[in-house]
This record gives sequence, C-alpha cells and structure tokens, in this order.
Amino acid sequence: MVIVLVKIAGKAGKFFSAKNFTELGFMANNSQLDLLRRSVEEWNRWRRENPQEKVDLSNADLEGINLAAINSHPVDLEGANLRKANLFHAHLTHVNFRGANLSNTNFNTSYLTDVSFASAYLGNTNFSSSCLDRVDFRDADLARVQALYANFQNVNLTGACIKDWNINSETQFSNAICEYIYLKHKRQNDKYVFAERRPHDPNKTFAPGDFARLVQQANETLDLIFSEGIDWNAFAQTFQGLQIQTDSNELSIQSIEKKRDGSFVVKVDVPLTVDKAALEKEFWARYQPLLEAKEAEYRALLQEKEIKHQQQRIQDFQQHNTNLNEMVKILGSITINVKAEAMAGDNIRQEGNFGIGHMSGGEIKDSKVAGILNEAEQQNLAQAAAEIQQLLEQLEKSYPTETMAGKMELASEAISQIENNRTFKERVVKSLKAGGVSAFEQLLSHPAASFVIAALKEWRE
Repeated sequence: MVIVLVKIAGKAGKFFSAKNFTELGFMANNSQLDLLRRSVEEWNRWRRENPQEKVDLSNADLEGINLAAINSHPVDLEGANLRKANLFHAHLTHVNFRGANLSNTNFNTSYLTDVSFASAYLGNTNFSSSCLDRVDFRDADLARVQALYANFQNVNLTGACIKDWNINSETQFSNAICEYIYLKHKRQNDKYVFAERRPHDPNKTFAPGDFARLVQQANETLDLIFSEGIDWNAFAQTFQGLQIQTDSNELSIQSIEKKRDGSFVVKVDVPLTVDKAALEKEFWARYQPLLEAKEAEYRALLQEKEIKHQQQRIQDFQQHNTNLNEMVKILGSITINVKAEAMAGDNIRQEGNFGIGHMSGGEIKDSKVAGILNEAEQQNLAQAAAEIQQLLEQLEKSYPTETMAGKMELASEAISQIENNRTFKERVVKSLKAGGVSAFEQLLSHPAASFVIAALKEWRE
C-alpha cells in the first residue's frame, strides 16, 4: 500500500492510503500515470498530439522515475513523491509541484518556466546550469540545493530556506523577488521548522536587490589566510603596494572573517584576468619581510627593557648593601635589635627580631639578601601581586601572547587598567616600595610580566 503525506487546505499533514485518495478524488489519472512510467518518448509524443488534455498526477508516487528530457505542459503534480527522480534536461512549463517531495531530484540543465515549487521539499536537489524563469519557490525547503551556474530569473524566493545551498559567482538572480529568507531549519515536534530569518526583524523585508546582495558570490576572490593573526600596519602597506603595482581599482577587500581559533581569512576582489597564484605569491613576498622587521623591532625593544631591568636590579641590591638603615625601614620592624659587624668580603651579619616575623642569622653577601618582611606587608605585597596576576590572565583571553607584539599589547592594557584604578595603583606602589621590585618578580608568573614590572618601577620612582 502506498502511503503519502499531504496537506489539505492549509491544515496539518495527514497520512492517506491509495484507497483514501480514490474515495476523496485525489488519485492521479491512472492511464496518464501508466503512460508516463512507460517511456518519456511516448509521453512527449502524446503531449504533442494532445496539448489541451488536462494532466492530473497529483499525489502520485514517482520515486526514482527517469524523466530525463521530458517535455511537458501543463501538469499537476501537487503533493507527488518524486524523490530521487531524474529530470535531467527537462523542459517544463506550467507545472505544479506545490507541496511535493523532490529531495535528491536531478534538474540539471533543465528549462523551467512558470513552475511552482511552493512549500515543496527540495533538499539536495540539483538545479545546476538550469534556467528557471518565473519559478515560485515561496516557503520551499532548499536545504543543500546545488545551483552552480543556475539562472534564477524573475523567481520568487520569499520565505524559502536556503540552508547550506551551493551557489557560485555564475549563479544569477536577475529580478529575483524575495521579501525574507531563512538560513537554517531545526527539528521541532517531529518536523522541521525554518529558523535564522533574514532580515532578523520579523516586521522588516528586503529592499529590492538586497537578497541578491546577501547571497551572491563575488566574481573572483583571492583568499589570504592568516593563521597567527594580522599585523594591520604591514597588511595595509602591502595591500596598497599591490594596488599600485596592478594599477587596478578592482583590487579591493570583500570581507574579513575572524575564525574561532583567532585566525583571519581576508577575501580580496580581483580582476577576472588576474593570475591569482602570482598575486598571492607577491603579497606574501611583500608582507613577510615587513612582519619580520616589526618582530625584530619588538625583540630589540624587549632586549633593551631587559637590560634596563637587570641594571635596575643591580642598583637595588647595591643600595641595600650600602644602606642598612634603608633596609630596616623597608622591613618595617616593630622591635629592632640589630648588630652589624664589618667583615671581610663586605658581609653583614644580623641578629634580632624584625617585625612580627622572626629573623635570626640573616645575611647579606654581595647581592644576596636573606630575610623576611613584616607579615602585614608580606600579605599586602602578595595580594597586590595576585590581583595583577589575575588581571594578566583575564586579559590573555583577548590578547594572545604567542608573539612579542601580543605580549606588549596585553601589558599595555593591564598597565592602563591599573592606572585608571587609583586605589589599586596606590596599593601597588605602596607594596612595591615596601617589598621591592624583586619581590614582585618572584610573585608574578606570566609571559607579559616583564613589561608590567618595568612600569611598576617607574611608578615607584
């Protein structure tokens, strides 16, 4: 028994058997159906001889039928099952496929005029290289349709779903009508419903030509993939150089796509006659040296900062070695009992209690400092360092640290946020004066920490 799902008078779909169709008057004309199944040649001949004959094949089961090169008009196939049918190079005029199942059907290189696919299911159907004039696709499901080199002329696509359909720069939409479209469908209550409407606003419709602008592909594009991010200054300089070299205003950026992994794809519109392989090679030949020069500049800057950083550390230690009173001030001792002895090798041995913590036998030798801070100051220092560490880790989500430029950008943002928080900055500076730069260096563990510490030293001074 053949079971078909149909929709009557806008009501919900209902299953009917062949017996039901006969009773309701929905059964296709059996003699016409038999003739169609016999051969396309016989059908085409019969249609030429009987052009006025009304053809009713509504709700017919024609799954997998071979109708290649069929030439027919008009035909009523409303609600029919033509799943996996072959209509290659068909010539159809005034054919009604409303609500029909045409999934995986082949219309390749066909000519369709005044045909209705309204509310039909056309998933995975092939319309490539076909000419479709005044075709009605309203509310049709066009998911994964193949339409390369197709000509959609004067068609109506209002309310259709074009999820994952495949078109190219040669797919034409001249005078296409479309008030709104859906980009996805989802399963809901055992059926698919359309989703992701464009325009998003349900009260808004496309202006004439907007649909074509949304879906149409550029004539020719050069796709540049930046897997490790883009240096925009180097990119702009390179792109302008290529525009001058090609002496063409057709070289323009069509789109910039940022992927989830942080990479970028830049699509560049290029003239049809351009050698894209040569142009891409020229782009990277110009861009890469600029990028390497900037990275060398960043490395030199970092090295300079590191040298200054090391020099500052030496000065800090020398100051501590020559000024014991300053050390005592930094330690913030509450009860101080210090015994200092001049010893060979500039060793200073200390004995006594320092602050809340206890220090016995502390030693300063050359640039080595052993001792403990007042516990309250230790706590303040640790807390300030922890907050800076947390800030750096949060910013790492927005500023990648794989490159030197990324580290510097992250550090710059962190410094800016600290400076804008007056209370936090004062606590940091106070802790820095009490504990010294070296203490912060030991507590901070982050690729951009050295840049932040350089700023902290300036604040302390």
